[in-house]
Amino acid sequence: MLLHAWSSFYELLGTASASLIGLLFVVVTLTAGRDRESTELGARIYLTPVVLHFSVVVAVCAIAVAPLPIRVASALAAFATGVGMLCAGRTGWRMLQAPTYPGGAKRHWSDIWLYAVAPGGVYLLAFGAIGAFWVGAQDAPSLFAGVMLILLMVCIRNAWDLVTSIAPGVPSRPS
Repeated sequence: MLLHAWSSFYELLGTASASLIGLLFVVVTLTAGRDRESTELGARIYLTPVVLHFSVVVAVCAIAVAPLPIRVASALAAFATGVGMLCAGRTGWRMLQAPTYPGGAKRHWSDIWLYAVAPGGVYLLAFGAIGAFWVGAQDAPSLFAGVMLILLMVCIRNAWDLVTSIAPGVPSRPS
């Protein structure tokens, strides 16, 4: 999809995203011993979207380095971006439907902005960058690379938020 000069960038970005997905699986083990219902609700609203957004970065990076015609690669990237956009919308909807955290605490004001609106906005930018490829814009590779980097940064911020909210509540083990 992109120029050969960008392949190292996308390999690095994709590898970082895949590694962070693996670390999130480790974070899930921190929820052992907690109320199952609230843990599952928290995973649906917070954890699953973060993993999906990281997965979109991995998929788009794989598409970017694959030897595909620009139109095919752009269409596949648009599909992955659309999946991410739907997930961001669903996350926002779920947060509006359940205004408290699992367990009853009031949700922080930044959650809807950083877990739903920010990823949704980044996906809109990604659609614009994909459109730039379709029209043959010279800056399309740089624009798309920047958008994917922003998405990765949003995901890292949200993953950090999850870890710092889960870890302090880990039940201590008896000695």
